[in-house]
Amino acid sequence: MDVHQLALLARQPSAVLIERQSFWGMPKRGLALILANALFWQPLLVQAEGIVVSGPNTSLSQAGNGVPIVNIAAPNATGLSHNQYQHAVAQLESLGATVGEASAPWHRGVALDMWNVIATDGAAYQMLQGNGYGMNVDGYYDPDIMSYFGARRREHANALSSSVCAVALTGHYSLKNLHGAYYAKARMLVPELTRQYDEAFKNFDVLVLPTMPFVATTLTAADAPIEEYVHSALNMLANTAPFDLTGHPATSIPAGLAEGLPVAMMIVAPRFKDALALRVAQAYETARGAFPRPPGV
Repeated sequence: MDVHQLALLARQPSAVLIERQSFWGMPKRGLALILANALFWQPLLVQAEGIVVSGPNTSLSQAGNGVPIVNIAAPNATGLSHNQYQHAVAQLESLGATVGEASAPWHRGVALDMWNVIATDGAAYQMLQGNGYGMNVDGYYDPDIMSYFGARRREHANALSSSVCAVALTGHYSLKNLHGAYYAKARMLVPELTRQYDEAFKNFDVLVLPTMPFVATTLTAADAPIEEYVHSALNMLANTAPFDLTGHPATSIPAGLAEGLPVAMMIVAPRFKDALALRVAQAYETARGAFPRPPGV
């Protein structure tokens, strides 16, 4: 793999396909582990440590003993090196994996743009105007909570966070002046995004991504500009927000440390297979063992 191929790998979410006769009692399909570190456009030229660690006596065919631990750790969010990628692949192959690639074209960029529109207009309508519940959806409604929330958010609006205020203002403006047209356009794109992930699940049992598109950052200063505060809040959602739109169940689990800072892994399953994501997470956690304590803690 040359540098050009390496850069291409950085720009498109890659995945490994693990084929087996039986995996946690499921039929032979595959486990996709997305190895790209979510800042896909960054060159993969920086060394990263601890990409793959396998538990004792763990192989892909040993359902009872868990799965190989894949720790996606990219210092400064610059990506995985060629050698580290090859090492990860070799480790998976040594456990009986056949390696392939998969991607969802809209995962990077498009999905988050869709979420921004839907979450802004939708949250302004449901969270604020609908007092945390909204209307016209089946399910449990708590009249006391709705009443309390509605009264208190008016009394203490100055206590709302900057990100909530931004959603309230932009959502109100959009709904009042654009009449929900852009919300409708974004919603009409969700079936295509869902289809892209469902297409991947025709071959893969689960998708595994970094929970955040970068390693842990320092807390935003209390006196930071509003732009910085909102950006730091929303910038973390690149990998998680798409599945809020499509309804694919996902769970996050600690995956290791990168330069002493925690890294988490998100496991995504097909729709209505929530238990599968939890079973994979449990197997991963069992194989990984205790989570290392960050230095100085």
